[in-house]
Amino acid sequence: SAYTTASDAADVADLIAALSYPQVDLYGVSYGTRLALEIMRAFPQRIRSVILDSTVPPQRHLLTAVPAATARVFNTLFAGCAADATCNARYPHLDTVFYSLVTTLNAHPVTFQTTDANTGNRYTVLFHGDDLVNVAFSAFYLTQAIAVLPQMIYQVRDGNYQRASQLYGILIFDNSVAWGMYFSVECAEDIGTLTASQVTTAAQAYPPALRPDQLIGLEGELPGCQAWNVAAAPASEASPVTSTIPTLVMESEYDPITPPANGDLVAQTLPNSYKFLFPGVGHGAMLFNACPTSVAIAFWRAPTQKPDGSCIATMGEPPFVG
Repeated sequence: SAYTTASDAADVADLIAALSYPQVDLYGVSYGTRLALEIMRAFPQRIRSVILDSTVPPQRHLLTAVPAATARVFNTLFAGCAADATCNARYPHLDTVFYSLVTTLNAHPVTFQTTDANTGNRYTVLFHGDDLVNVAFSAFYLTQAIAVLPQMIYQVRDGNYQRASQLYGILIFDNSVAWGMYFSVECAEDIGTLTASQVTTAAQAYPPALRPDQLIGLEGELPGCQAWNVAAAPASEASPVTSTIPTLVMESEYDPITPPANGDLVAQTLPNSYKFLFPGVGHGAMLFNACPTSVAIAFWRAPTQKPDGSCIATMGEPPFVG
């Protein structure tokens, strides 16, 4: 119960004081943006500027936003491939192929070998349609992996599991999430306040082929929070953060979990903010591309001036593998 966003914000303020810094620049990515926003709210005098990269707004339920975010990012992939002459020629009607494949694999799963990228251990995978969805969804977190998704989908359709095995071993065995911390924060601030009917209603935003299996995963969060049994966060923590601190809001076109609309939402109450949408990148714009990094550096040098974002015109869609 001590692991909360509010207590984390207080820890950051104590750290700033212990280091004897009059003010600091904050960079937050994903949940780090939620923490940065809370620091802005509670300790504004400590902060010179803030970068929010892949934003988690405190006023939006993360769990019930997942279905619409999932539908959006898959539609973004299908539209991106269709707009690319080479991708569209090699992988036509990608959306139809994908959703048909999900249904087929859920009825008739296949098996293949994969290697855990963390340990090197080999495993046999029983691969359902929902596993295809999970691998593809996880790939949007890793910008480099987005470019191979059309190829992977068509390979699986044709009985070739080379790309699927490679991505499965990298993405599904990932152990970077601290699940105890996740449940402590999410159950107190988000999931613990939701009802099963709210989750079921939100799940209608999933494409029909994805809905049954994905809904099971969403609904499973509710009893998980009942077992975790942490106290609900004060309602005030779910209110929008209003601040005049200079803020750079970085949005990613292929972000699967914190869509660009999240950045638009938080910017409404941050009058000294600058928004940029970066094409062709996934979760965490600044983590994988030189252009958002250059925009961030320009912002840090002069937080009260809108940074030059002309490099965005050179980015384009992912370099889809032919």
